Amino acid sequence: MAQRRCRGRFFDHPHPGVPAREYPYLHESRCLTMLKQIMSLARLDLSPPHRPPAPGRMALTTAASVIGSVLVDALLVLIGEAVFPGTKGYVHFRFSDYTKLTVIGVIIACVAWPVVARLSSAPRWLYLRLAILVTLVLWLPDLFILHQGQSAAAVAVLMVMHLAIALVTYNLVVHAAPVRLGRQHLAKPGGVRGLRKPAPVPAMVPVANCSPHYEK
Repeated sequence: MAQRRCRGRFFDHPHPGVPAREYPYLHESRCLTMLKQIMSLARLDLSPPHRPPAPGRMALTTAASVIGSVLVDALLVLIGEAVFPGTKGYVHFRFSDYTKLTVIGVIIACVAWPVVARLSSAPRWLYLRLAILVTLVLWLPDLFILHQGQSAAAVAVLMVMHLAIALVTYNLVVHAAPVRLGRQHLAKPGGVRGLRKPAPVPAMVPVANCSPHYEK
């Protein structure tokens, strides 16, 4: 007997014991299960127990991250040229060259922090891993220009600069602009303001035979 097969919209393989009309729902259920697993692994949560950082603090943190990253870049360039004299005058060591890319990258990283805080139940955990991933991706162009024959010492300094920018931005963002407690925590006694719950009032228990004339 030939094996029955489903050649519908979603499947092209047999599903023993499942009516043909339920194939699309089976596919949808499997997709939802896979999506939930991915969200769980990435710690994504559309209703996290906290709120994103305050906009004013986030703006100040962004400015501090840009300034700090540019200063670290300039310091690393000076150190790199002192340690490797042959890198002096390297095109990517020009202030206008690395400053423009640094400012753009830091602003994108700072904008990503409130988004991660809004979509994750563990924002620092996820943001750290995204920072590592982005740093590894940014190293690929460095490795490419190294493969094209540019100075290994200069490329090494560029890679250290990318790493330093990630470290400065991550630490400033997560510490200077932390997530805020959710509204449900603000409404609880003992939450942000440190209020204690009032002590329960003991119930009044009626006492029987309170008269001094009682039967022995």
